[in-house]
Amino acid sequence: MRRLIETVDDGRFLVVPSARMKGEDDDPPPPHEITLTPKMIEILDALPEFSGPYLFTSVGGRKPINSWGQAKERIDKLSGVTAWRFYDLRRTVRTRLSAIPAEEHVRELVVAHGRRGIQAHYDHHKYRAEKRHLLEEWEKRLMKIVAPPPPSVADLDATRAGWASASAI
Repeated sequence: MRRLIETVDDGRFLVVPSARMKGEDDDPPPPHEITLTPKMIEILDALPEFSGPYLFTSVGGRKPINSWGQAKERIDKLSGVTAWRFYDLRRTVRTRLSAIPAEEHVRELVVAHGRRGIQAHYDHHKYRAEKRHLLEEWEKRLMKIVAPPPPSVADLDATRAGWASASAI
């Protein structure tokens, strides 16, 4: 598997090195572990394998992907939506994570918001299982949008029953 993906007892993770994370110069943040769900692993496994150290690249792994402006222009053209920024994706994810039952600090850890104060000093638990559960729930919600299950006859019968009761009112 790829060098950036680590496997430990409690799962597989994409590790963003400390140098790629935002933080104070005198207090660099720890590396960020992104807990991988089954669908994430499937997508990452389908990406081409490069000899360089970068997973998301356009030059064979030698450099990280850049040209975000060009990528956004392409997405704008394909989607017909232009009034957005990449940061909006992060904000939307964080907002939607609030609808999933989980502890607040776990939601914050998923989006790499560091702990502060006494928590940062004393709590070194990685919350891997909790982050995995939250991301698996997020994945289920996304998959209902991206690849919704086909309607079943039972769904159609329930819909018709709803129509019948609504017309009786």
